[in-house]
Amino acid sequence: MTRVPFFPSSKFLPYEIVNIVSDERDICFLDVGSGFGGLNFQLSILREGWRFYGVEIAILPWLYSVIKSKFYLNRNFVFHFGRYENLNFEKFNVVFAYLSPIVMPQIWKKVQDEMQPGSIFMSYEFAVDGFAPDVKIKFKNDDRILHVWYL
Repeated sequence: MTRVPFFPSSKFLPYEIVNIVSDERDICFLDVGSGFGGLNFQLSILREGWRFYGVEIAILPWLYSVIKSKFYLNRNFVFHFGRYENLNFEKFNVVFAYLSPIVMPQIWKKVQDEMQPGSIFMSYEFAVDGFAPDVKIKFKNDDRILHVWYL
């Protein structure tokens, strides 16, 4: 239905994200297509002061995330069921996407239209055609790249 298959991310990804994003400000992090919530759960341990949101359109991964979140002491995350198109990106200062090249033009338009200056957009593995990232981080253990745009 969404044309976006499940893509598990690298176990090193959370560490790269916390190296990129300054911990000196109030961070509201959105994982678009959060799947089973793994990235948000890992990041919530590394950065207890951040607030984490996930949005997922597939019911079973979303439900798993919600149930698993009840067992965490640090409850600095929320998982939304639904489409990222229905969220306003304005309230997030970091948006992360690991979706598919098929949807990258649509998400890039939403990022450009709604995110505030000084925010960060990250795309894992898939670039946005015609818009070079400010930073590209290649992982040592695989060929995937984290693309980072400073807005």
